[in-house]
Amino acid sequence: MKIRKTVPSDVPRIMEIYAYARDFMARTGNPNQWAAKNWPPESLIRQDIEEGGSYVCVNDAETVVGTFYYVFGEDIEPTYRKIEDGAWLDDSAYGVVHRLASDGSEKGIGRFCIDWALKQSGHLRIDTHVDNKVMQNLLQKMGFHQCGIIHVVEDNDPRYAYEKRRGNDMEERSGVQFGCASCVKQSNEKIDVGRVIDKLESYFSKNDMAAAGELLRFWRGEAAALGDRRGELSICSEQMGYYRKTLEREPAMEACARGLALIDELEIADQPAAATIFLNAATTQKAFGDAEGALPLYEKALAVYEKHLAPDDKRFAGFWNNYALALADLGRYGEAERAYQRAIAILQEKDDGGLDSAISFVNLAEVYSACGREEEAVACMDSAWELLTDPDVEESGYTAFVRSKCAPAFTDFGFASKGKELTEKAEAWYARS
Repeated sequence: MKIRKTVPSDVPRIMEIYAYARDFMARTGNPNQWAAKNWPPESLIRQDIEEGGSYVCVNDAETVVGTFYYVFGEDIEPTYRKIEDGAWLDDSAYGVVHRLASDGSEKGIGRFCIDWALKQSGHLRIDTHVDNKVMQNLLQKMGFHQCGIIHVVEDNDPRYAYEKRRGNDMEERSGVQFGCASCVKQSNEKIDVGRVIDKLESYFSKNDMAAAGELLRFWRGEAAALGDRRGELSICSEQMGYYRKTLEREPAMEACARGLALIDELEIADQPAAATIFLNAATTQKAFGDAEGALPLYEKALAVYEKHLAPDDKRFAGFWNNYALALADLGRYGEAERAYQRAIAILQEKDDGGLDSAISFVNLAEVYSACGREEEAVACMDSAWELLTDPDVEESGYTAFVRSKCAPAFTDFGFASKGKELTEKAEAWYARS
């Protein structure tokens, strides 16, 4: 089979194919998508031809056996600008396929057409009626991701929206370079981790956790399919943090296990990037109740950081804060106090360390309170408040996240009005976003 542009003389044959498709849809539980309105009309097909978007699939005998509309560009489909119950995974230019139909003369015509469109664009979106189980099954088998629901102008019936990208059209990922000599035989096809994280942060800034989770699941699958273990490791690390926020233990622990396995496969356990994964996995393990079991991972991270990083590197602040949380859970309050103080000392020397310092002050206050040192606890909460309400602090999604994270502690310490104010500031940001 092959694909070519439609010519006007193809129209009678195309209308025969659509008639067959309407009948097939009605017989397979989808009577409303096309049959109810005798869709699509011949005038629309001729318009598609004039605009250069109509294509046919022909067999070896040059007989037209399938047809579809295809176009590619930036924000090319107006009905895709609003999506419900989900989100698109990638905002770059994309191709779109509409009005796909075959005459049923042989298997695989629909798949052949879709695959052709995906090869042309590298990034394809397609929608189908909620009753069109045949098309839904085909798209799922072809690795498309169901992103949400859109509506079209022809009727009020919802359409499932699908999306897929080809790996070899992705730009090379940005971010941490692992520099592993044993990995030179890996595929050159990689996901663009930098772009994924930018998109993830945009969802976090809107507090759209469902879309963030779908994004991570999709791109981790893409990385695995491409054999891009470094990209998969980066996404696993992001999933650890995501599932901590959503309190989903099983997928969080699975992301930890896979991330640690990838470090072994890549032979990078002595690199700072791996230490960050150790720290993230340890913090996840601690968050779900196993502080004792997390300690060896913290110790691995510390050993690598001490070997490679300057003492005032901001990554040490993240380490000391998270390590202190585990120590506090184990009742080792003296060690936790010293760890928090080390984190704060590093952060106070950084121009952008205010919000993270606030988190450490709140955590330290809880340690002091557990030890009966209430005056010191209140002093820490006062320091946190000044940082969280600093008029010079940049209003952002991260600021909103930190304020919402710290707000309950203020209420617990008897400062309910301050906790309420922080919550309202965070909610106002999310509403604006």
